[in-house]
Amino acid sequence: MLWLFVFVLAWIPFVRGDGQQPIMNSVPHRVPTIYNGSSVDPQQSCPGYMATSVKEIPGIGFSATLELNGPACNAYGTDIDKLSLTVEYQNVRRIAISITPKRLTRENESYYDLPEDAVLKGYMEPEGGKENSEFVVDWSNDPSFWFNVRRKDNGDVLFSTQGFKLVFENQFFEFKTHLPSGHHVFGLGENLGDFRIKPDTVRTLYNADVPDLVGGNLYGTHPMYLEQRFGTPAQSHGVYLRNAHAQEVLVGATYLTWRGLGGSIELYVFAGPQPRDVIQQYEEVIGYPGLQPYWSLGFHQCRWGYSSVDDLKTVARKYRESDIPLETLWSDIDYMDRRRDFTYDKEKYPLADFRSFVDDLHAKGQHYVPIVDAAIYAPQSEDEDYPPFRRGIHSDVFVKNPDGSPFVGKVWPGPAVFPDFLAFNTPGWWLGELHRFHSDIRYDGIWLDMNEVSSFCTGRDCGISDAVVEDSAPNGVFSNGTIARVPHPNARNLDHPPYVINNTVAPGELGSRTMPPSSIHAGGIAEYDWHNLYGFQEAKTTFVALSQEIHPGKRPFIISRSTFAGSGKFTGHWGGDNWSSWDYLRYSITQGLSFSMFGMPFFGTDTCGFKGDADEELCNRWAQLNAFFSFYRNHNDIGTASQEFYEWPSVAEAAQKAMEIRYWLLPYLYTLLYNSHEHGDTFLRALSWDFPDEERLSGMETQFMVGPALMVAPVLTPGATSVDVTFPYAEWYDWYTQMNVNATDEVQTFDAPLGHIPLFIRGGSVLALQEPGYTVAESRNGAWELLVALDEEGDASGDLYIDDGESMNPFSYSYTAFYVCHGGVHSDFRGSLTNINELKAITILGMPSKPKELRFNEEVLPDSMYKYNDTSSVLNVKFTDHRTQGKNWLDNLELEWTL
Repeated sequence: MLWLFVFVLAWIPFVRGDGQQPIMNSVPHRVPTIYNGSSVDPQQSCPGYMATSVKEIPGIGFSATLELNGPACNAYGTDIDKLSLTVEYQNVRRIAISITPKRLTRENESYYDLPEDAVLKGYMEPEGGKENSEFVVDWSNDPSFWFNVRRKDNGDVLFSTQGFKLVFENQFFEFKTHLPSGHHVFGLGENLGDFRIKPDTVRTLYNADVPDLVGGNLYGTHPMYLEQRFGTPAQSHGVYLRNAHAQEVLVGATYLTWRGLGGSIELYVFAGPQPRDVIQQYEEVIGYPGLQPYWSLGFHQCRWGYSSVDDLKTVARKYRESDIPLETLWSDIDYMDRRRDFTYDKEKYPLADFRSFVDDLHAKGQHYVPIVDAAIYAPQSEDEDYPPFRRGIHSDVFVKNPDGSPFVGKVWPGPAVFPDFLAFNTPGWWLGELHRFHSDIRYDGIWLDMNEVSSFCTGRDCGISDAVVEDSAPNGVFSNGTIARVPHPNARNLDHPPYVINNTVAPGELGSRTMPPSSIHAGGIAEYDWHNLYGFQEAKTTFVALSQEIHPGKRPFIISRSTFAGSGKFTGHWGGDNWSSWDYLRYSITQGLSFSMFGMPFFGTDTCGFKGDADEELCNRWAQLNAFFSFYRNHNDIGTASQEFYEWPSVAEAAQKAMEIRYWLLPYLYTLLYNSHEHGDTFLRALSWDFPDEERLSGMETQFMVGPALMVAPVLTPGATSVDVTFPYAEWYDWYTQMNVNATDEVQTFDAPLGHIPLFIRGGSVLALQEPGYTVAESRNGAWELLVALDEEGDASGDLYIDDGESMNPFSYSYTAFYVCHGGVHSDFRGSLTNINELKAITILGMPSKPKELRFNEEVLPDSMYKYNDTSSVLNVKFTDHRTQGKNWLDNLELEWTL
């Protein structure tokens, strides 16, 4: 009788069976929104709170009870009359401020508490406590409770609610903080738009399946911001709200308003003082990113529209014939049988041919990644058997309606149910399906899509009434009219909450094109309280399945569309359904910088754009820009023109040039990922992060740093043949000419004909390079070179991390620090992995004159092994006698000179 309760449901008002807070479907009469000045302003109508029972907690901080400071306003829910406040000086540069309801019970705990086993949180550390902290917290009850967080050394106020009221209701909270005029605020994603948030910008944080529309909420939620302040000294700080509910943040000219539809207020403030310090401190709380497998840094090709195995074979063959490195081929939903997960089309992707093709990729050192959607097809009759669904029903793993039946939405296969990754049996079921699929097709990673989650219809069991499979999902912004709601005392209206957020999919409608918020997860947790965590939990479950069973002991490769704070531990991310336009080429940079700040260094956008037809010039420029992102993939929509790089001769040539640079840089890029994983450092960087004293660089989104050593200045406008490059105050060298650009002017113009992307090396850098091959595996066997770019003092430094490139816990690895000082290049080697590939050359940029003598490991080199160019001030050393072959040249390297 399982089929009966799946297919005979009707959407009706209901009451929760746990006796706690009935869920109402009310008839509304007003339309509150953060944009609507005529709606109730909680700052005017609500009483705020008074702090009572304030107690010092030795070695930690203090606590208090917050009590309503007057009659309840019940503006957008029911006021919580008593709250618990806790302030913890968790370490020297992190403070946590927690405000939760005083009375938490088993029935309402999931409304307000975000479990640590779901999302990591910060705790007291040995060096914590008020005395050691760089913060001071002030508070007062005049005229109602407010608090300030300021720096102890200079009194700079970083977060202040003074003059504003705290509002805390069962479906709404609001707090406000002052901002300095002309502020420099970044973050609050996922959102597409300017990198630096302009005054009077609203950022909505609610995961949604929507094409990359400017200004609206997108696929992920990252409730943190970084603020840079330029003064004497220039300092930065950050704020993170550990809350997974739907939220809106209004960044005003002199204040910030933060509103949410549930949960508690669990604030973390990070002292920095530099931007990269803030990001590192944030990642200490949410978890450092996972380390991706080395091969993931190769080039990836995908599209929706590879309709057969023969199409994949053709693409692989044409890339090789064009001598454009191809590391990984991907499949969109084309490979599936009627778009159903864990299946393959027996006519267009017959198993024997499909398996043989993937095995052939592996034999050539290449890889294969298929898509897996969150939706599981729900058969429409008892006569139809879809094993993943049948096994899932048997194991009780799907998200439910309030009456206990599985919720049925509609996605690519038609009627669909959705795995509940909170249910006890789901990880085992999910592993089983992935394992069975891997037994057929030896995939190397998983692409998790449609996991916000996405449903093409709206309402309770909307997928049942119309089971026609859609050829394409609805696109654009949908609005069926915003219905307003009256708050009901002590009741939560989950499907139509009293406050309306500006949800891009349908303003005000939380359940539009997704599961209804009143859907129920295991343990009675409402989708309302868990929506923003669905993709996060799916990625986490997939990570465990891949690392423990599918590819045991190896690092999983996962790319997920939906993310949350901390997702970087388990998955990378791509920028979603962007458009083939010049604006979206530029937005690639703002997205990349944002996700670097969100602790997700493995990020890329669809090269050449996903939607619409890319033209030759745009794809040429995009192929070169994205070569400097960690995740480099070409992907486009079904029905659009082909945009594989070999489709245009000029694009093929541009891609070859860019990939040659990228593959030379693979050891550097991998070391950046390692430092992100091990230390919370950044891969892509805004210029102002590395040069925090230069206010002119704030918000720059036309150039970016790749790690500490490289600056990219791409062409971002059609028809341009040059680029105006802004140079931070440092020594800079042109990658191609290796000459010092003598950046005495802040802005210089560089030629950038089609097929050329300006790239600069920062003085003071040492780069370990490796001669590239067609695949990443071949490149790892190439000879080494060192590229040294001296700063104005004649010094430089860099590092290199090497391991097997795939193990979760490498048994053997090495870390080498390079440094140049006092007329020599030196190395400090640690570890047990010895790399026997020879060192072929050392190139030093900015060498002031030809050395009188050059010594390598205390042996004088003959003049025939090195050349000096007086014009470019470049010293080239080539070890033509292969003296480093078979030796661990990284250990105690010395190249010394006498000028």
